[in-house]
Amino acid sequence: MQVRLPPAVLSVAALTYAHSPLHPPALDQVSLHLPAGSRTLLIGANGGPYSPFPFAVTHLPIAGKSTLLHILAGKRLVSTPGSQVVVKGRDVFRDTPDGITYLGTEWSVTPNMSTPAI
Repeated sequence: MQVRLPPAVLSVAALTYAHSPLHPPALDQVSLHLPAGSRTLLIGANGGPYSPFPFAVTHLPIAGKSTLLHILAGKRLVSTPGSQVVVKGRDVFRDTPDGITYLGTEWSVTPNMSTPAI
């Protein structure tokens, strides 16, 4: 019996991404399929070798949560052969759909951004 999945609003296939050729991939062969209306948690260790915090433990494997969110918002180009990132049926790097953005944590530490502005 073949299971039929509902249409994905977000689809990632065979995604591999390294911040630099000198570092191991932050994401390695990640695939996911999220239908409209679904809820998903990204859970993993904070920081990593690219953390802006000098006290971050850099010898632990990085989870890649922020990296994945940057990629899903089209903020980082993935050129690994076979990797595919589609949101709302569109390639996020070449045809980013309306309503897609990534704020990250930077907004919370920016002096001119306050809770009433959000």
